[in-house]
Amino acid sequence: MRSKDPNTYPPGLNAQRVREIIDHYDNQTEEEALAEHEAFRRRARELRRQKFTKEEIDKILEQEANELCKAGEPKRLERQVKDKQTF
Repeated sequence: MRSKDPNTYPPGLNAQRVREIIDHYDNQTEEEALAEHEAFRRRARELRRQKFTKEEIDKILEQEANELCKAGEPKRLERQVKDKQTF
């Protein structure tokens, strides 16, 4: 008999989804990690240009990251960076 999971998860997450996210990052190449980081950095810069405060930017980025995780699309950011190779 399987024991009950002692962990509690935020809305939209469960043990399987957490394992999938961990697996994604454990198997992510350095290039993929850099692309993901760069996408968030670019998004933060874009928000700063729009005059959002640091607190607002942090909240927006957190929400966007959570949406990507819920959608099961952690690599979407990588594609965005490759599509926007302008500096």
